[in-house]
Amino acid sequence: IGDTQRFPIFAKAGRLVLPFGISTGSPWADVLSVDNPLTIEAFEFRNTAVGIGLGFPTPSLTPATPPVVVPPVRPLVVNPLVSALGKGLGFRPPPARPKPPATLALTPSPPPINAAVYVYSGSDFKGGTSLARHIGATLGFQTKSNCGRPYSQLSAASLCPRSFDIDVSYNSSIFDSIFLGAEYQGFLPQIGAVRGLSSSLKSSFGPISLVAEWNGALGRARFVDDNSNAVSIKPSAWQVSLGYQFDWNPWVESIGGQGSFAALGYSESRDLAGVTQLINGSATRVGFIPKRRLLLTAGEWVLDGLRLTAEYSHSWDYSVAQGGTGKSANGIFTLLTYVW
Repeated sequence: IGDTQRFPIFAKAGRLVLPFGISTGSPWADVLSVDNPLTIEAFEFRNTAVGIGLGFPTPSLTPATPPVVVPPVRPLVVNPLVSALGKGLGFRPPPARPKPPATLALTPSPPPINAAVYVYSGSDFKGGTSLARHIGATLGFQTKSNCGRPYSQLSAASLCPRSFDIDVSYNSSIFDSIFLGAEYQGFLPQIGAVRGLSSSLKSSFGPISLVAEWNGALGRARFVDDNSNAVSIKPSAWQVSLGYQFDWNPWVESIGGQGSFAALGYSESRDLAGVTQLINGSATRVGFIPKRRLLLTAGEWVLDGLRLTAEYSHSWDYSVAQGGTGKSANGIFTLLTYVW
């Protein structure tokens, strides 16, 4: 409820993805990869929450930016290849109706500073949930610049326009994340509340995007697992990823949002090798994610609203001495996304 372009205060309530790290719950908007970086895999929150926030200073009222005609970003691989193959096999599509030139009005810049405080429904450490005991907060700054030149004079070599979005978030109980809450549920009465902090940067430089993030606990979780091992862990994870937009032009507002793109991502976790839990009388390793993950991704919007993505993933488990298997795994993934 609210519009920070006109008034600084807004409110949110419902089943929300809490502001912690880069995750917003939108799998195709947060990252360009098919598989998640380890930061999102371990520390994404989805809870019933109520929050109030501010976006300031409120932008001055200005006339709307007149729409401009911009060159379309072309798909460079799959779409041309299929078209050429069809023509080679004798397919002749009917004449297409001429489309009017597409126009674009630049999105108004939001207030540069945003802050919010919320309460959410988290574990009461006794098998139930509690609302008032769980608090989160976030503070961010964002800015965008075209380097003092008109968009028509910008090129890929100038690395403009440039954007920066920096956020720091706090959570009073990091074991309420989707992953940690489910995997360590049987140990939560021993663990109790462990505070968490996240810091993230999302930026772009012309056709290049950069994402960097760290999420982690501020204190140690101490408990005894079902194998009578005394456990003391301080879970955390970090990631960095680069994206590149092919056939880019200065009016592209999000890297990977059209045409063809490629991305490289690397993430690491700490103290998430897992613990032993008895499940149906059998000792089972729970609460683990890879130690490291490398993602190589390529994608293309083959049609309007239809994206095809292919990815190679390589993950390394924790060493045997750290409680893992010491093994690694390869994966190849494809994803077809339709947006309407």
